[in-house]
Amino acid sequence: GIFTSIKEQILTLSQMPLRHSVVPDQPYAEMGVRMLLVENYIAFYVVDEAKREAHVLRILYNRREWQDLFSSRHE
Repeated sequence: GIFTSIKEQILTLSQMPLRHSVVPDQPYAEMGVRMLLVENYIAFYVVDEAKREAHVLRILYNRREWQDLFSSRHE
């Protein structure tokens, strides 16, 4: 199912966490937030390069207005 697909894709971040693009909008780009697309979902994550870790911040359904939902946390 979709949960398994998302989990599998997130686990691949351990090998190449920087391969997905940074969110183009501010303040996300400045914070280094990246997007991983899995079917109709987006996983937002940041990379701690010193620890070689990816931290998933949120997973949202792609058809939602994610910019509004995400920005409410950082204003």
